[in-house]
Amino acid sequence: MLKPYIVEKGVMRFVGRSAKMGGTKPTGEDIGSLFQNRSEIFEKVPNPVDDKFYGITINFCNSSKDSRQDYWLCKEVTCFWSGGETGKIERLKTDMETLVLPATRWLYIPTRYDDPFVRSLSPEEFKGDPSYLTPYVYGWGCLWLKENGYERQDYPIELEIYGLQDGYEKDNGGPGADLTLAIPLV
Repeated sequence: MLKPYIVEKGVMRFVGRSAKMGGTKPTGEDIGSLFQNRSEIFEKVPNPVDDKFYGITINFCNSSKDSRQDYWLCKEVTCFWSGGETGKIERLKTDMETLVLPATRWLYIPTRYDDPFVRSLSPEEFKGDPSYLTPYVYGWGCLWLKENGYERQDYPIELEIYGLQDGYEKDNGGPGADLTLAIPLV
């Protein structure tokens, strides 16, 4: 069973690369190639906070054919300053990008794709494919927020946090979460 919890985070800064999908002008790599190149991407990240990495989805949706979604594969960084020296911007490699998320509270949902409850959230044909399970877990999280008296923040952002390894009992030698999904809340 999923065991969500709420975390308050200050401003978060990220460095990585993105894929822009949908709309009339998709650009950059696709999500699969971002993950294939993650070692190359992460070795170019200055000032990383830790070993965790993030998949960040930003939905630029409207009712037109120009609706778009950006997906970032990145690491959180302590600052954008070179050597921590205020005012001296870090020069990034040409293909790297920065992203800043505002301070907010997040609903963290530790997720394992072999969890029978997680698999039960999706239609039968998608139960074995994590890329299809993820949206169903986000949907469950939005329902959890509403049922527990919370309101989703209107930021069009969702996080996948890789390497957090929380939320599942490790006492019996089992692994932690495959990833932790996060939804912004008011």
